[in-house]
Amino acid sequence: MLISSAALVNNLAMTHAVGMDLQLATSQRMHVAQLVGCATFCCFLLLFPLACLLRNYIIDPLSLQHLSVLFLILLVLSVVLGMQRMATKLLPVRAGEIRAVTPLLIMNSSLPGAVLYYQSQLSSLLQAFCIALGHGAGFILTLLMIHCLRERIDQDKVLPSFRDIPVLLTCLGILSLGLGGLAGIS
Repeated sequence: MLISSAALVNNLAMTHAVGMDLQLATSQRMHVAQLVGCATFCCFLLLFPLACLLRNYIIDPLSLQHLSVLFLILLVLSVVLGMQRMATKLLPVRAGEIRAVTPLLIMNSSLPGAVLYYQSQLSSLLQAFCIALGHGAGFILTLLMIHCLRERIDQDKVLPSFRDIPVLLTCLGILSLGLGGLAGIS
């Protein structure tokens, strides 16, 4: 239930527009969308449990709440750059693509935004991992939906003034309203 809630109902890209800039920018080509989606998913799987550990063992015991955002930004940078190094060693064939995606991940507002949003709910590592799993799946789902919407818009007859971003944002707004309606279902 926690995973599906994080993926669909509390999808930050659809409900709060967190990370929407990255999704709109990278959804034009399927290959880039898949690469960014998988990289962001892996970053979420590392970032949420590490943020939980950071809060439970460093920030709260030492009363450093006023520095929590700074610690979070440093954690995001560490995770993204660590993932880049690990991925380039494991996949040397795709090293150029991984290096090209790294700045997008560093500037990805959904990484720190999601952790800040769920910060009060992160009490255990299992819960942090489940939220990361759901939120990462929701990020990939939204990214692929935006790509499919772009393809559909390009194929259909849409007025030139509404083509591309205006009709895409209208479709995403309607989809967001639909997902927001799921929040009331118990």
